[in-house]
Amino acid sequence: MSNANSLSYFKQKFNGGTRQNRFEVEGNWPSIITENPQTCFHVVSASMPQSDVGIIQIPYRGRVLNLAGDREYEAWNLVIYDDTGTNSLWKAFTSWSNRINKILGNVTDSNNLNFTKTKTNWKVRQLNTTNNGTLRELELLGCWPASVGALNFNASNVNPVVFNVTMNYDQFRITKYS
Repeated sequence: MSNANSLSYFKQKFNGGTRQNRFEVEGNWPSIITENPQTCFHVVSASMPQSDVGIIQIPYRGRVLNLAGDREYEAWNLVIYDDTGTNSLWKAFTSWSNRINKILGNVTDSNNLNFTKTKTNWKVRQLNTTNNGTLRELELLGCWPASVGALNFNASNVNPVVFNVTMNYDQFRITKYS
């Protein structure tokens, strides 16, 4: 019988772990976007966002009974490479945001009075380390860009330009979990 505290026991039970850099994001752009952005692309960083179940506290004779409350979903943050040409993601996200609320007029695009036209479903996948197969997949339902970050330039920096996008969504569902 192996000692559960030994290195050899750990090596026998450990399958290699997962990697932070093995993921992809798939965007389902709304039909109101006239640009032709990529639908499946790698980003600098993303997450499978957090959700929390709230607590309902009911006091009773000096004690507190804790019950499960409503689920709340954290915003989904992406860091994306800027690119040139027709697949510019910064241009697509900015255009999407502008149709939700005009940059100059502070109003919704008259063709999009139904806000559901501006919301779509997106996916984030965690990939395995051997064959790009999917370990986990989350589908975020009703996504829209709440914030499109700045493009920062620096003459002394040779790294690619990246920008942040914060997406709000209604809820998510786990479509694959292994």
